[in-house]
Amino acid sequence: MQTDDEHDRLAAWEDADDVLPTESSAIQDRRGRGRPRARQMMAIMPFIPPDFLIQPGGDTPAPAGDAVIAGQFSPHTRRAYAGDVQLFMNYLDAIGRPGLAQVTRDDLIAYRAWLIATYAPATVNRRLSVVRSLFKEALLRGEVALDPTVHLRQLRVDDESPTIPLDQREVRTFLDAIDRTTLLGLRDAALLSLLIRTGLRRAEITTLATGDLAMQRGHHTLTVLGKGHKRRLVKVPVDVARDLQAWLEARTTIERQHVESFTLPNDAPLFVEVRRVGRGEECHYRAVGQHGLTGDAIWYIVKRHLSPAGISTNITPHSLRHTFITLALEGHAPLHKVQYAAGHADPRTTERYHHRKDNLDDNATDYIKI
Repeated sequence: MQTDDEHDRLAAWEDADDVLPTESSAIQDRRGRGRPRARQMMAIMPFIPPDFLIQPGGDTPAPAGDAVIAGQFSPHTRRAYAGDVQLFMNYLDAIGRPGLAQVTRDDLIAYRAWLIATYAPATVNRRLSVVRSLFKEALLRGEVALDPTVHLRQLRVDDESPTIPLDQREVRTFLDAIDRTTLLGLRDAALLSLLIRTGLRRAEITTLATGDLAMQRGHHTLTVLGKGHKRRLVKVPVDVARDLQAWLEARTTIERQHVESFTLPNDAPLFVEVRRVGRGEECHYRAVGQHGLTGDAIWYIVKRHLSPAGISTNITPHSLRHTFITLALEGHAPLHKVQYAAGHADPRTTERYHHRKDNLDDNATDYIKI
C-alpha cells in the first residue's frame, strides 16, 4: 500500500503525471516511452517535509545571496528577494543540502513543483528567477562548479492578469464618496485620484516629494522614480493637479497656524500621515511626520474608502493601476504611450493589464468595412 508520504512525493513530481501506478505495465511502458517509472522517479526526487516553511532555515548564502539582494535598487524589491532567498534556503535545509554546491537539478524540479502547488504562476516565476540569479552569482564567485538552473523552465503566465479593475462608473462613485471637507479627505482624494488617473505604483507614490511637481510646456507633471531606479515624466491631469493643490494648500494653512512663516520644502514628502489632534472644539486634523506614506498605509487608505462607495470587490492599489491601463486602452490610447505612462519595459506586460479585451460593443470586427 502506498503511504501518504509516497503519495505526496508522487504528486509533486510534475513530469510523471502521465504515468499512474494503477495502470498495467504494458500501458506504463507504452506511455512512458523509455522514461523512468514513477516509483523510480520518486527515488531520485527529494522528499519535501510539509512544514518546511516553519523550519529554521540556513543563513543567507554569502556572498552570492547577499550580492543578489543588495543588487536590487528598490527597497521593496530587496525585501521580496530576501524573502525568496530565505524560502529557498529553508527548502535546502529541509532536504538536507548544506550548501548551493550540493544542489541538483532534481532538487530544483521538486522545489518548482512545490511552488506550483502553493503559489500563483507569476509568483512561481519570480521565485524561480531569484533562484536562477542566485546560482549565476554563485557561479561567478566560484561557489559552485555548475549552474543546475540551466534549462529549468518557468511557467507560462496567463495573457490577462487576474486583478480586477474598476469601470468608469465605479471610479466616479469611488472618488465622489470621499469627504473633502477635512484635511484627511483632501489628502485621500488627491492620493486616490493620482493612483487612478496616472497608474503609479505604490512604491512610486511613497518616494514622491513636493518638488517633483512642476509645470512643463503648460502641463502639470510629476518626476517619478520607477523600477530599476529609472526616472520618467508623468503628466498629471488638470483635475488631479487641483486635488493635489487643495491638499498642499490646506496642509500649509494648518501649519501656519503654528508657525506663521511655514512653507513646504521641495524635499518634503508629497503624502504624509494625517492625524486627529486636540479634543472637543479644538479637535482638528494635522499632517504629521517627516516621512512619506508607506505602501501599507496606501493599501489601507484604498480599502477604507471602498465601503462608503458601495464597492464590495477586492480592490487594492494595484487594482487602481489596472484600472488606469484598462481605461486608457479602452479610450484608444496607443499601447506604446500607455506602456511609457505605466513604466513598463515590455509592451506585453501592459497588454496583460488590459481587461475587457472581449468588448462586443467596440470589437475589432466593427472596424472592417467591405
